[in-house]
Amino acid sequence: MLRAFQALGAFAGAVAAGSAAWWALLLREQTPGGLTDGHLGRGPRASAPSLALVVPGHGDARRTRFMVENIVRVARALPPTYGFECFIFAYTDVAITMPSPYACTVVRARGFWTDYMKMVRSNSTYVAIMMDDVSPAEVRMPAFLRTMQQYDLEVAAPVQPSWHWKVMMRDAERKCVVRVTKYIDMLFTVFSHRAWECWRRQIDTDKNSMGWGMDATFHFTCGMKMGLLDEHTAVHEDLTSGTEHKFVEAKETRTYNETLAHLELAEWLADKAIQFNVTYGWDVDSGCARRCASSGKPSVKKQYMKFLMGIANGPTECIPAGGGS
Repeated sequence: MLRAFQALGAFAGAVAAGSAAWWALLLREQTPGGLTDGHLGRGPRASAPSLALVVPGHGDARRTRFMVENIVRVARALPPTYGFECFIFAYTDVAITMPSPYACTVVRARGFWTDYMKMVRSNSTYVAIMMDDVSPAEVRMPAFLRTMQQYDLEVAAPVQPSWHWKVMMRDAERKCVVRVTKYIDMLFTVFSHRAWECWRRQIDTDKNSMGWGMDATFHFTCGMKMGLLDEHTAVHEDLTSGTEHKFVEAKETRTYNETLAHLELAEWLADKAIQFNVTYGWDVDSGCARRCASSGKPSVKKQYMKFLMGIANGPTECIPAGGGS
């Protein structure tokens, strides 16, 4: 998810309106002076159910139409009784237009995805994270939300057709409706209101500004019931190709400072492993602990990857169709 977590540059300027009438501009733009915890989305709790959709980072114009189409897809798919709001955090002056009546709040500011998510203190029933290169085209939102309610899930995500963490792919052998898990990769993920607030609270931009590893420690920190829904699929799209893809990825890596991200990740995981006494075979004391953030040794990555893989590829509880919660 490196490209989804890139560093975000400053900018100024207005968004240009689209050329076609269908793309009429319906943006409520904000350029906050600082990224303030809980700055957006507060207000009285609505009596009717609602969903807030958060895109925590967008800046590449090649992804804009794809992102907009997917926002509209989610909004249209919601049950008719549901309210809807969305927030797009843009780190360049890329033009973003939304078709009526799907207005989004567009926030233009410096920051990382972590800064952006901390800003959204929504009172919606559910809050969904969607990366700008992920399509939930095969997520049937009414059924998805019903499944969350039926099995008391506080956090849920669709599967990916292919992904580097095995847990994120459909379990073809067990035929599960839900796989209860300790890990979800934050590609397209739906949180209950309570789970979203806990997710926000665990974000510590002083210790882990880039947010790597927070998905791996979320279960231990918040104790929420999390599930992967094998009957629903989202797709992480490669919106570049060939040598152009390699160039963009390398450029974003340099901007994002991958080395710092790995060091922050190692220290973050070490702190949580000690706090919750869960190591998955990682020799925390001799291998890393807090020293890892300053050591810079290649062995550090091998050490903490044991812990990360133990969580991400750990066993899941399969709930078949008709099974209990």
